[in-house]
Amino acid sequence: MTRSFKEFSQTGTRFGTAAYDPSSVETSIEEPPKYSRLKVLTWISFALYALSLSLTAIPALSGSMHEQLVQQYALMGMSEQQIQATADGAVDGALFGVGIGLIAGSGIYLLVYFGLVKRRNWARTVGLIFAILGGIGSLVSAGAGALNPTPINIVGTLVGLTNVAVAVAWIRTAVNAQVREYTTQATWS
Repeated sequence: MTRSFKEFSQTGTRFGTAAYDPSSVETSIEEPPKYSRLKVLTWISFALYALSLSLTAIPALSGSMHEQLVQQYALMGMSEQQIQATADGAVDGALFGVGIGLIAGSGIYLLVYFGLVKRRNWARTVGLIFAILGGIGSLVSAGAGALNPTPINIVGTLVGLTNVAVAVAWIRTAVNAQVREYTTQATWS
C-alpha cells in the first residue's frame, strides 16, 4: 500500500505525539532580583565613571594644571615660548581625552545596559570584560591619586575606590547562576 504526500503532510497526532509547534514552546522565566540589581549597578558604575572623568577635567579647566606644567617645563630649561605652547597642548590634549572618554564610555555603558534590558547574554559578557578592566583602572587611579594628596586627588581616590567596589559587585552579580541562566535562556524574538 502506497501513501500519498497528502497523508504525510497532514497536521495532527502521529505516532502518539502532537505536531511540533514552535509558538507553543515556553522558555520564559521570571527575572531574578539579582538581574534587576545588575542593571542598577550598571547605572551606578556609569555615574561613577562620568564623575571620575569630570574630576580629571577640573584641573585642566581651572588652570592649575597649566600652572603646574609651566613650572615643570621651566625647571627643564625650556624657552618661554616652548613652555606656553607645550603646556597649552597638554591641557588641550587632556580635555580632548576626557571628551573622547565620556563619549566612548557612554556608548559602552548604554550598549551594555540596553543589551541587559533585552536580556542578551553578550551584554553580560561585554559588561564583565569592562567591569574587570574598569575595576583595575580605578584601583590604579586611586593608588596614583593617594600618592599626591591634593583635595581633588583625595576625592578622586574615594570615587575610584567606590568604583572598584561597584565593579566587584557587578562582577559577582553577573556571574551568579540565576543571572547567567536568565540571559542564556533568552528568547530571540
